[in-house]
Amino acid sequence: MTDGILSWLGDILVVTGLVALVAGGVLLAFGLVLYYLERRTFTVLSWAFGGKATAIATGWIGTTVHELSHVLMCLVFRHKVTEVSFFRPDTQSGVMGYVGHSWNRKSLYQNLGLLFIGVAPLLGGCSALIGLGYLLVPGFSSVVDQAALLPHLEGNERMGAYLSWLLVVIRETLGALFASEQLGRWELWVYLYVSASVSSHLAPSPADMRGGLPGVGLVLGLLLAVNGGLLALGRDPLDYLARGDRYLGIALGLMTLAVLLSAVNFLVSYIVAALWYGVHGRGLLRPV
Repeated sequence: MTDGILSWLGDILVVTGLVALVAGGVLLAFGLVLYYLERRTFTVLSWAFGGKATAIATGWIGTTVHELSHVLMCLVFRHKVTEVSFFRPDTQSGVMGYVGHSWNRKSLYQNLGLLFIGVAPLLGGCSALIGLGYLLVPGFSSVVDQAALLPHLEGNERMGAYLSWLLVVIRETLGALFASEQLGRWELWVYLYVSASVSSHLAPSPADMRGGLPGVGLVLGLLLAVNGGLLALGRDPLDYLARGDRYLGIALGLMTLAVLLSAVNFLVSYIVAALWYGVHGRGLLRPV
């Protein structure tokens, strides 16, 4: 009996680790890439135009989206929003805005919300990049449709299939944004400015991440409990993960598109900043 219990506990840990790796690991990887692109975009603009000017020029939109994402997620998880500043830059502390909230410490649901409230700017920023594309860029819907067709990555051909899909998404995105007929449309330039502003402020801050840590523990605890229950009933939790493969693929595809849009924003920001930098006789602006 002891061997059976130990085997059951081992299975729970393995399955929970796999689920956490697939869901949390992928989200973390995308988050780190987006955070890097955010920092580089803001840095090259700051080198060319100054930190304060860049903070104001991008922050009034980007910080508003960042903080609004926190507020919306607070409402979803029934937290009480006690104080909000969508854009109040403080040059000494580096704080651009903030959201204060309170919650019932005894509520499992509200405590779980801490994780989602912490990463809300990442989700809200990516949604804004894609949603604005729908509104301002003709043909952008086909880009999103293609991004949502992430192939089922299984077998020896998975890397080739992924790279082929990625090249198509890149081609579709660049074609939608920079087709010759697009360059004369004011909507494109509004989109590039607004999306660059959002991209410069979409990553969760260190304070956001610290605030979300208690929720991580609760999510892992729930996964352990659910997986343990399913295994005790003779069911394989990985079967349920496989059933959600299509939705996971759509989420990964859209996150990939958000990374691609952030990369485009970085390149456009760098070109603009480098030209300004050079015109004013300051030499070559380093991209990294």
